[in-house]
Amino acid sequence: MILIFVLLFFAYYKKREKDGNPIDFGGNTDSGSSASGINDGPSSIPPASGGGSGGSGGGSSGGDGPNVDVPMVGNETNNQQPIADTTPKDCEGTWGNWTDCSAPCGQYGKQHRVYNITVPAKNGGACIEKQEKNCYGTPGVGACPAAPPLPPPQNCVLSGWYEMTPPGCTASCGPNGTVEWRRHVEVSQAYGGTCAGGLSKREACNRHTCPRNCVGGWQKDGDLYGRTGHGVGSCMRTYKQDWKCVITQTKLGTGASCNCSSDGDRKTTNVEKRERCGGNVGHWVSQDNETGIVADLLRNPYIEVSDDDLTYIVNKVTQTPLPNGRSRNEFEQNNIFEISQCKTLIENFEHKFDHKESDQKLHIDQKDLEKVIGKNSIEKIVTLADTRFEELEVTNSPETKWILRRSTEDTSKAIPFHRDWDEEGKKGEFVVVGVNLNTDYSGGIMMYLCNNKIERPVIKTGDAIIHDASTIHAVSPITEGIRYKLFYIISHPN
Repeated sequence: MILIFVLLFFAYYKKREKDGNPIDFGGNTDSGSSASGINDGPSSIPPASGGGSGGSGGGSSGGDGPNVDVPMVGNETNNQQPIADTTPKDCEGTWGNWTDCSAPCGQYGKQHRVYNITVPAKNGGACIEKQEKNCYGTPGVGACPAAPPLPPPQNCVLSGWYEMTPPGCTASCGPNGTVEWRRHVEVSQAYGGTCAGGLSKREACNRHTCPRNCVGGWQKDGDLYGRTGHGVGSCMRTYKQDWKCVITQTKLGTGASCNCSSDGDRKTTNVEKRERCGGNVGHWVSQDNETGIVADLLRNPYIEVSDDDLTYIVNKVTQTPLPNGRSRNEFEQNNIFEISQCKTLIENFEHKFDHKESDQKLHIDQKDLEKVIGKNSIEKIVTLADTRFEELEVTNSPETKWILRRSTEDTSKAIPFHRDWDEEGKKGEFVVVGVNLNTDYSGGIMMYLCNNKIERPVIKTGDAIIHDASTIHAVSPITEGIRYKLFYIISHPN
């Protein structure tokens, strides 16, 4: 739009100039200062006929015509226009006198003064037109008390702190809870007094540990053992049960506790069970087909067995002649290996087993065993076996062998009560030392019929059981897991 206006104005100007009636920009003013404060040139303006001494064309020349110093836009060939000034300017002027105090004699009041503006503010400039202050009424004429001193500074009075509820604490527990407290001004400050201290603050709250329940408790550690209450007619039996504390998540704060204190704690309790009393004498058919009391024992080694049942088993087993009369129907138990030795032994020979078979026997050379578990451990086992063998006073030279046995879950693989000697009493195993290499399996419970009672020893990892040809024993089937046992056997030569 501005460009169109300029072009139209320029065309109009040229037409007036051509007609000999140019536009007069200067006007006829008296010499001196103009209202705008701009210094004008000579007041006389040459006539528009172009006959002036400065040349033709009606334009000003030399000192003729108006000489106006105004910022211009455009160029030499365009019409030039002044630029508008938009700079903010404050107003100008002077302050008037203070008014009289508004209060009567001897009291405090107000007085003010006004700014006399000579140049108004422009383009948004500032302009304070009035000021006000406190004052004390003084006497004009006549008696009036002198102005008393101002009262001493009076600080503000704040209320007590109070908690903002709601919302209250930002958390119910944990490390990050905060709560807002506020107070308010009950009496404002005066006479130059102050009001120190904020009106709000935040403080920690509910920073106690968040509760977490314990997860875990007492778990059974093995099968029942140590039965008491033998005898016909007594149906209640007492067993021992080992327990182990297993905690997978500890308690925090006010969370619920487990029924045991520390992970790994152990205890033993008594367990009362009602079992069969007396019963009919079972029938021994063969090692692969047991019925009656023998089959019941192999299924559950902890059932009650009557005196008649025990007598029947002993009579059937002892029909087999022994190598001599010095054998004793007893077993011994000793700890031979460290748990680490047992683990190493299994790891070194595991790859030699055919894992498709549920019960395997691996013959091992003694020198190979010594490389794995050391010579001292081998000598411990050999010494135990030799001591027991010497008691038998066997004259012929025996054979010795090492067997590593791997038995997996198989309910059909049970070993009924027997002696380690053949039916004719001519050959068999004089002494057997069996070392239990692990306990992470179920079943496989050893039962020894000694002194007219059945004993079920608690066998731990590394424990060895030593017995000779006269010892009556049986083993229940493996019901879960894999059992590893190392045997050292002194047997009749083939």
